[in-house]
Amino acid sequence: MNSDSKLKQSLTQLGDALRKGGSIPDQVMQQVRGLPIPHRPRRAWRILMKTSLAAAALICIGVILALHTWTDTSSLYGDVVKGFREANTIHMTMTPDAMHSCVEIWYDKAKGLRIEGRKENVIELVYLDDGATSWQFDPVSGKVIKAASGGDLPTMMAKLTGAEFLNEKVRHVPDGDKKVDGDLWEQYVMDRKYSDGAKEADEQLVAWLDSHKRIHEIETRRLVDGKWVRHDSGKIEYDVAIDEKLFSPQFGKEVNTHDVKKMLDDLLSLKVAQNEGLGLQLTVHKVVNWEDKGVLVLLSLRPTQATIKEFGEPSWLNREFGDFVMASRGDNIAILKAPGLQASWWLIPWPDGKPTKEMTLSVNIYARGKLNDKLFATKQAWHKTLPLRIVVPASAGTLRDVIAKEYTWLCDVSGGPTSIAAQVSVVDAVQTGKSTSFSTPDKTSVDKIIEVYHKTQQWVQDMNEKEKAVTRPVSAPR
Repeated sequence: MNSDSKLKQSLTQLGDALRKGGSIPDQVMQQVRGLPIPHRPRRAWRILMKTSLAAAALICIGVILALHTWTDTSSLYGDVVKGFREANTIHMTMTPDAMHSCVEIWYDKAKGLRIEGRKENVIELVYLDDGATSWQFDPVSGKVIKAASGGDLPTMMAKLTGAEFLNEKVRHVPDGDKKVDGDLWEQYVMDRKYSDGAKEADEQLVAWLDSHKRIHEIETRRLVDGKWVRHDSGKIEYDVAIDEKLFSPQFGKEVNTHDVKKMLDDLLSLKVAQNEGLGLQLTVHKVVNWEDKGVLVLLSLRPTQATIKEFGEPSWLNREFGDFVMASRGDNIAILKAPGLQASWWLIPWPDGKPTKEMTLSVNIYARGKLNDKLFATKQAWHKTLPLRIVVPASAGTLRDVIAKEYTWLCDVSGGPTSIAAQVSVVDAVQTGKSTSFSTPDKTSVDKIIEVYHKTQQWVQDMNEKEKAVTRPVSAPR
């Protein structure tokens, strides 16, 4: 349950699916998290289809979030980004042709960014960002997540269009050019394969850019019976009139606002033990004894100040610096990811089955993103094992009491599966001897977490007994 590969499989299943490309609102409904188009199997779209539009729109925001490193390597894409930066206002609509849904985005250089996810004209999600603060509003629950900005807004807008495929092998198709209001819009196409899970088929990503290389239209086409058929599309308008009320974070009286930045700052201000390596800081924030049977430990990994000085402040456009997993025995029950931060909650039984006053944790840390690139380029190790010595306090209550307190906090800080503020995953099932699965806090419960923990401990005990049976010496025959 504490292996690096098993934990990562559960945590990154959705993110990996989104990273590999897809349709346009596929990408903005991956992206109200928000980003591009590269090459992804259709599995990510099927994930979206199983959720409400609100969740899908969050995933859009999330695509911004999941894909953390952005470089404008192509002059063509660089021109597109420049066009967004120079515009005073932008209005964008992304519509999957096969669904009665829509993602609509407004940008005002002076006011900020607004993203709405709608289904049959009913708003299911709102995301606002003024460049300093962001708000994520769920009209169904009335919950508002307040957090830091996602980053540079023109860059976020460029990612939301899905136009990053223009960084790749695209071709100008003169036969697809068209004149609009006397201006020539050039058509650019990228060919690729897509998968619906059963087979691969041909797909095209198409964009029209005006004479100033500003993107105006984008669509996904699929080859059906020898003909290209439009699958979904998006339109972008520049310097249009936008009602400034759209950018006001007023969501009504019956809302429940959670200031995630303050919640995280308060949590991370606690420090029990600390160690550093690879330009990363590993900290134990909590050690809670339950019934003198074991401890709950909260750890986090963040970039050091020197790393931040070199690579910039963490944001959703510069979010991943490292992650970690327990090398010593322990069961991971919850994970929180935010820009520049991974925090994990672990249940750790006594090392030898007996109460102890002190304990040494062994933690594997891994550099990611730009930090990983630097270490790799300079032929330095990008992973390391760090020890942390902790003192065990007196018992704070039952296992259920201890978990319930942390679970309540996790529910409050969580904004959904792809929240721009903090993504929270809580253990909800165990496949004995194989892996542990995670879901959002609202999909599990305190009792489920305890059940999974006990099942895992039973499996460990059974495995130990089997190993002893194998190694136990056989008595000589009389």
